[in-house]
Amino acid sequence: MESNRESKLGQWSTDRLEQELVASEGRISSERAAQMALLSELDHRQVATGDGCRSLHEWTASRLDLAPENAKALVNTARRLSELPELAKRLSVGEVSFDRMAEVSKLAGPGTESETLEWSLGWDVSGLRHQLSLRTRLSRRAEHQICSDRYLAIQANLDQTAYRLWGELPGEAGGIVSSALAERADCFPELPDGTRGTLGQRQADALTSICTDSLTGGSGAGENGGGSQPLLTLTLDGSNLSDGGEPGETGLSVLSGPRVGPETLDLLLCTGKIEINTVTAGGHLVALGDAFSYLSPRLRRHVLARDGGCVIDGCQSRYRLEAHHVITRLEGGNHHPGNLASLRLSHESG
Repeated sequence: MESNRESKLGQWSTDRLEQELVASEGRISSERAAQMALLSELDHRQVATGDGCRSLHEWTASRLDLAPENAKALVNTARRLSELPELAKRLSVGEVSFDRMAEVSKLAGPGTESETLEWSLGWDVSGLRHQLSLRTRLSRRAEHQICSDRYLAIQANLDQTAYRLWGELPGEAGGIVSSALAERADCFPELPDGTRGTLGQRQADALTSICTDSLTGGSGAGENGGGSQPLLTLTLDGSNLSDGGEPGETGLSVLSGPRVGPETLDLLLCTGKIEINTVTAGGHLVALGDAFSYLSPRLRRHVLARDGGCVIDGCQSRYRLEAHHVITRLEGGNHHPGNLASLRLSHESG
């Protein structure tokens, strides 16, 4: 029956399609209302605690396969609507969208439900959220809950070539992080073409820079910095050496870290420490190599002092410089100072 309905869509007028779309959102709202009624009862029975979850938010996200923020909105709205029967009824009949009801329930109280809902209709959901941010009270209990719900999640893809970060912070902590990232991002000079990258790119670079300072004892943008020397472990065997691909494409890895490709290998041959181990085709370890640096600290300091800043035309940055091979080690370049140049970290992969 559903397939027959879909086959008729091309015959419907635009007005009919719009009406059906709005009606479908009403059905979604009704289903959300039913879900929240179930959640309220499950909350009363403390099912989340019984199943070993830290909160009903976590339990809901798991059972319904929702993103944490969506599960949190669903549970919190269910708890508020349990004391606001008029709004719950309006949602159950599909009169109001769930997103609008989630916001209205933050401000409405018993006896003012209809009035608050009518007032909300003067804005779209984004505008309503802004208005509510100016009016919503923050009780001690709510503030404590916000603090308790703080989290930062870091997820790597399967081969650890990329990481995804997301989370939620209390207002004060979020302001600190936001200000720190903005301040550090503003320290990065323009690229030679006059661009500075997108805001997201600059904030990502700022976060990496601050974390690098924490690991290496750096203190910010005023340092020539660098020299963190990550340890690259190379395990050589017959299968790797006969692959025929570009060096580094066979799955080299930073110790206890992600796999790296040829560009990162090229960078680590300049700035990192290398440890080469040899195994037989059967996987038996036959030789261990000591970790060593390709560039001595003394040679690195000489190159940085000689150049006085990044040598890329138009850059002249003195922030987080590294001595980089002009002709790379993979291409046969040597460690003579004439083959070394000071580059800002963001240029090295290019």
